[in-house]
Amino acid sequence: MADADGSFVTLIEKYGAEYLTWLMLMITSPGKIVIKTNDVKNSSRQSKYLLVIISVSIFIGATLGALIPNRPELKHRIEIFFVVSLLWLFLSFLVHYSCRLIGGKGNIQIGMSLMMQNLAFTYVASNFLTFTLLSVEGVYHPIMSFAHKFGILQTPGEILFGWQFLILLYLVPSTISYAHEFKGVRWFIVAVFSACFAIFFGYPVFALGGC
Repeated sequence: MADADGSFVTLIEKYGAEYLTWLMLMITSPGKIVIKTNDVKNSSRQSKYLLVIISVSIFIGATLGALIPNRPELKHRIEIFFVVSLLWLFLSFLVHYSCRLIGGKGNIQIGMSLMMQNLAFTYVASNFLTFTLLSVEGVYHPIMSFAHKFGILQTPGEILFGWQFLILLYLVPSTISYAHEFKGVRWFIVAVFSACFAIFFGYPVFALGGC
């Protein structure tokens, strides 16, 4: 029993450290995530690498989401997450082949992996930032009041959706453009294209109260 407990703790430490390293790289240096993804592409570690990231992100994001007031029930939010994930896979194909059309050099396997990592990070980060903002709303009350006057950021769902848009606007080109070796105008095109499609697919979910 002691050995089993010790093995469990070892696994938590190993994958916990791996996840935290990934999380920090997504925040500070998304380009290094591209290098890391390339490193594990042809190894048996790729599926495990993605599985750990996605599983832990779902757990953390769902836990944080449960702490945010006036959100849909956990079951509904998990269902929405998987629906969005399927839509995101379709979007990933669109982004990849659009990049190839304008001269991108990235591999589809790398592109799909990066897009799923972008979604996982956005899910965690948007829930964390929304929870933090609403927890200290008293401090930012003048800003929130100003936003309310313009009819924006009225609900936790709107705040969450806003964070997701901003994160993806930065994160997708920072990883996908790096993988396709884009700079300048083409980097900007990827940013706008990705953000527009993210809104196109995400807004119906938001409008139905899924955020």
